[in-house]
Amino acid sequence: MRTRALGGRCALPALLAALLSGCMVVPTPRHGLLQGHGQVEKHVVDGLTPGTTAREDVLLRLGEPGLSLDNGTVFVYDWTVIVGYWIVAVAPGYGDCGLIPKQYLLLMQFDQQGCLQRREQLVSMSPLPTIGQAVDGWTGPDCTKLQTLTGPWYRYPDAAAAPSFNLNPEPAAPPAAGRPLAAIAPRRIRIGSFFDDRLCPQARWIGERTRADGARTHDIRLGRRSAEVMRDAVSATWRAAGHSVVEDDPDFTIRGRVTRFNIHTPQTWRSWNGVANLDLTIEILDAGESRPRLTRRYRAEHTEKTIINLGTDVLEKAVTAAIEDLMRQMIADPVLARHVSRN
Repeated sequence: MRTRALGGRCALPALLAALLSGCMVVPTPRHGLLQGHGQVEKHVVDGLTPGTTAREDVLLRLGEPGLSLDNGTVFVYDWTVIVGYWIVAVAPGYGDCGLIPKQYLLLMQFDQQGCLQRREQLVSMSPLPTIGQAVDGWTGPDCTKLQTLTGPWYRYPDAAAAPSFNLNPEPAAPPAAGRPLAAIAPRRIRIGSFFDDRLCPQARWIGERTRADGARTHDIRLGRRSAEVMRDAVSATWRAAGHSVVEDDPDFTIRGRVTRFNIHTPQTWRSWNGVANLDLTIEILDAGESRPRLTRRYRAEHTEKTIINLGTDVLEKAVTAAIEDLMRQMIADPVLARHVSRN
């Protein structure tokens, strides 16, 4: 594995000023996650072998990436930790202090069969916006370039100037009695990898709350990544239908792709609405196979109305109802039930 620097500037402009005026720099071991996925230790990275390691193994070891590009062929993990502190004493009783961050970026590229082709870890003491340029420079010419994206979905890192509504939807399992997926013999299912195709860094941003004039007042975010939310919803649906979700010796594997997960807040003359839209594609892979035998797509929309303040509770209710609608579609899907009953 190669490890190289992303830039040669000081960690913080304030640090340079501090050095010029005279200060004390206190280096420390890496600690205190400031942002990102969470620290990935060197021995874990070294265990990811190009030409051998499968994408599924990466997901099992590291979890969902902060950013996934080109249908999951490029993974980006990033994390920022503290590596020291600076202290400036201007006069007795007066001074300033700050932390020294260090940015880590782990990039991986897979082939169409999901086998790791190359990886590289980059390290930066530069400001965080260098991440987009670093990813674009590392990927090939045919890969989607982050610098060409515009709009609120390209906010890296996962932060914005506007305040946020943080949603934590907890959908209930759908009724199973009489539904096609519950009418077949119990199966052993492995829930595989789920990806977010929205090119949304961190995959938690899902929309904006706006005023009547269209001005943004809040970002709307999920407490977890959208792919994790939908993966859990699919797992709960199959369990509700009487099937077993396992890791070993499955009858088949389900993997998924989130192509739409958003909410917007239009206003009419009599209500303020939270409108949630979901679009999920799942693939069924027979045991030992890498190509899907069946692909099914589910879409859901739900609107919650209020005549007073549109807050977290209303938005969360809209998103939860849309997820539950999608779960009901899956458990009632006769084509899906027929396919898995034959395996």
